[in-house]
Amino acid sequence: MKNYQKITIVVRAGFPDQIGLFNAVAKLMPNVSMSIVMLRVKEASRTWDNINSCLKTIYAPGFTIKLFDKEIFFNYGINNILKNLSPDLIILTPWSELGIYQAKNWALKNSIPCIGFLMGPRRFSWSLFLKLRIYFTYFLVRLFSKDLKAIFCYGEGVKLALSQIIGSNLDANLVVTSHCVDHKNFEVLDPLKRFEIKMKFFSKFPQKPLGITFGFIGQLIERKGIDLLLAAFSILLKENANINLIIVGDGPLRTLVQEFLLKHPSHINYFKFLDETDVKAFYLSIDILVVPSRFEDWGHAVNESLSAGTPVLSSDCVYSSLDMIEDRVNGFIYNQSKQFGLLNAINDVILNRDLLAEMGKNASLTINKSWTVEKSAMRWVNALNSL
Repeated sequence: MKNYQKITIVVRAGFPDQIGLFNAVAKLMPNVSMSIVMLRVKEASRTWDNINSCLKTIYAPGFTIKLFDKEIFFNYGINNILKNLSPDLIILTPWSELGIYQAKNWALKNSIPCIGFLMGPRRFSWSLFLKLRIYFTYFLVRLFSKDLKAIFCYGEGVKLALSQIIGSNLDANLVVTSHCVDHKNFEVLDPLKRFEIKMKFFSKFPQKPLGITFGFIGQLIERKGIDLLLAAFSILLKENANINLIIVGDGPLRTLVQEFLLKHPSHINYFKFLDETDVKAFYLSIDILVVPSRFEDWGHAVNESLSAGTPVLSSDCVYSSLDMIEDRVNGFIYNQSKQFGLLNAINDVILNRDLLAEMGKNASLTINKSWTVEKSAMRWVNALNSL
């Protein structure tokens, strides 16, 4: 292993969980100077708590062009930023930003080793456009992986998918680290405290939910499967009045949620937005989180729900669930490709509601065993030391 002294991380944006992980890694490597370069211009307008940060943060200048419904970022000055930082190792994430390739090209020209840090690539499509997008994604993954010293993967499922895409073109070692959230932001072990938080959260509702409370949190878009969840609930409510749904999020499919609310006002509560305190209360108050996504490159909500000791019902198109959910132990996993997969899975939860309390305990054990910030950071340090 080379004794790295200066590590620079080039990222699309400063997602708090990712920054927290990198900061924890930096604390375990006090003799290494670590900096982070953020590519998205809008990140410069955010306020980050750097009081306890070990990371030097630099915002790469640039501008944005909107193409259809996508924003494309163009950065400039990256070469000068990297030249001034003079790193002896560069970590790049993700593969889809132009600035990442600028940083990679600078590193190759200057014989600086690079590591990729990647979530899962899209594998499933439900339209011709998405099939074309998948092919383009695979092209980018192969291009990105070329000449890298290693690729650190969010989990085992991500590693498997990447190995299938890269195949014989694999120039880099695929190393499983793990992605995490700070479980302490969601964990409440005291049953009485948990009950108090739940009652306070339920006081926001017109009436207290009865029976099993399912939860959904995320963008209200097709990829997240909110339409599938509402369709399944519409069928189940005809035969089972003791189920409830709490939805948190906003997006183009909000009208579907509002229409469902008008038809079933006593079985659904909808929040367009919740602050951090209420997001925690949401996870602690529901009996099970539903993640019906058609695709998730990771799925942070799974980490968050398990951290709160709440089991998860997930499709098999969510990378975090493939690593973290053990069917009927800390949640349920169903086959997204089956016509009534979600409907049958929700019905399975209803029939096995007595298992949910034990599943919640197992959810907490899953996080504390392998998915805390501290354990994830240690995996990173071990992986860096093995290079």
